[in-house]
Order: sequence, then structure tokens, then C-alpha cells
Amino acid sequence: LACIGTTRNAKRVAIAHTFFKIAGVVIFMFFIGPLARVTESLGGTINRQIANAHTIFNVGMALIFIPFTQQFGALIMKVLPREAAKEEKFKPVYLVSDLTKTPAIALEQTKKELIRMGEIAVYMAESIGEAFKRKDREFVERLIQENDKIEILEKAIRAYLAEIGAGELSLDSAQRSVRLMNISNEYWEVGKTVSQDILPLTEAFIEKNMYFSPEGWTQLQDYHARVAANLKEATAAFREENTALAEEITQRKPSMIRLEKEYTKAHFDRLSKGMAESVETSTLHMGLIGGLRRINSYATNIAYAVMGQV
Repeated sequence: LACIGTTRNAKRVAIAHTFFKIAGVVIFMFFIGPLARVTESLGGTINRQIANAHTIFNVGMALIFIPFTQQFGALIMKVLPREAAKEEKFKPVYLVSDLTKTPAIALEQTKKELIRMGEIAVYMAESIGEAFKRKDREFVERLIQENDKIEILEKAIRAYLAEIGAGELSLDSAQRSVRLMNISNEYWEVGKTVSQDILPLTEAFIEKNMYFSPEGWTQLQDYHARVAANLKEATAAFREENTALAEEITQRKPSMIRLEKEYTKAHFDRLSKGMAESVETSTLHMGLIGGLRRINSYATNIAYAVMGQV
């Protein structure tokens, strides 16, 4: 009764105490006569004899149980095991409504949330090659589910920026709010492209146990690595407000376009030669490279936003 409403550990202590006392009663039931004679031999009043009997009982039980402490603990844990860890629902952690009346602080909190969003988008983009390499449906499904987090953050950020914009904003705060909204949208587009356009391509790839041609796979890996690096660096530029790095990313755009065209032409050359892997995976190859091209475009847009060119 005393442990009702208490912690789980407190309940275990109460159960252990109850088991200890019950076990003691069961054991000493067979030794009531000897216990009475021992307490009488110690002398004293009836009250003293009761106290002595109580002491003998508890000390005796302690000595009996000491060698079995671990086993007794294990029994209690079986009776009242640990609760299964509750998975905390994913949600924004920086968007505090009370701060929207102070736009400068609220916009900084929005940036922190956007960085979380960006890290998820970067992880999804970086894992594309691994999804095709591993051919693991569970891995692909977990990766697709990461986009749910991006959706949650994008929706929350959009509402939060609208709440900030409901008040009076300085020109600088208004411009920053627009930049943050644009960056949020770019990360949302990355998540959607990876989860809805690219990762579904793995279904046929896994089911039919397909393989890209060695040359095609090498080129896809190279292009993917460059795209993922651009997105990661764009996120770093945003986090650090590094306009020099952002400008460097935007300057790569022409070379990335040329590379995509070069690798696409190489694929069609292999296709025209009738290479079995290229013929079988052509749709997947073009879908993958097209999705990567769009992700690179979103990364470049983030870099432009960091530079203030929205």
C-alpha cells in the first residue's frame, strides 16, 4: 500500500520487503519452539523477550539471505521488470512560441531547428549509394521514414515563421525570415526527392537482384559523392554563415552540369553497345542520376540563400 504511486524502484523495494518477511515466517514456523526457548533463556520482561525474538528473527533471516542476494534480486526483477523504453515522439525542440514577440531571438531558434532539418536531409542524401549497395529493404524503409521528420519540422517552421511575421519586423528580420523559409523549402525538396523519387527505385533493383555495369556504378558513385558533399557543405555554410563556402558551392554548378551530361552520355554509349547491365538498369540509372541532379540544385539554392541571393 505504501508504494502506490511511487517509482518502479520503490515498488521493487516494497515487493522485496514483503517477500523477505513471508519467507521468514514460512522458515521460522518450524522453529517456534526453539525460538521461544532461546528468548526465554535471555531473560527479561515479556516486552524484552518480544524485542529479542524480533531481533533474532531479522538477524537470522539476513544471514540466511546474504548468500542469495543476487538470486533474490533477479527474482524481484522478474516479478516487476523494467518498463520498455518509450520512444519519444519526434518534434521540434527550439521553436518556443513565447519568443515570437522577439523576432531576432525567434529567428535564431528557427535557424537551429533548420540545422536539425538539414542534418537529416544530408544523412538521407549521403545514404543513397548505401541503399543500392546493401539491397536491404529494412534499411531503405528506415531511410524513407526519415523524411517524416523533415515533414514535421518543415510544417512547424513554416507556422513558426508565419507567427513571427504576424508582428512588426525590421527590414533585416523580414529578409532573414524569407531566407529561412526558402532554405526550409529546399531541405523539404531534398527529403521528398530522396524518399519519393530515388529510394523507390531500389524496389525493382532488390527484387530482381540487379547490378549496374562496373563503369556505370563507378560514375554514379562519383556523382553521388559530389552531390552529397555539396549538400553537406551548403548546410555547413548555413550553420556557420560562411558566405565564402557558399559562393564556392555555387561556382561548382557549371562543372556539375557538365559532369552529369558526361556521365549520361557515357551511359547511352554503353546502352548502344548492348551491355546487359546497362540495358537492364537504364531506367533506374537515369532516375537516380536525375534525382541526384535535383538534389544538387537544392544544395546550390541553399548556398545562394546563405549569400543573401533569394
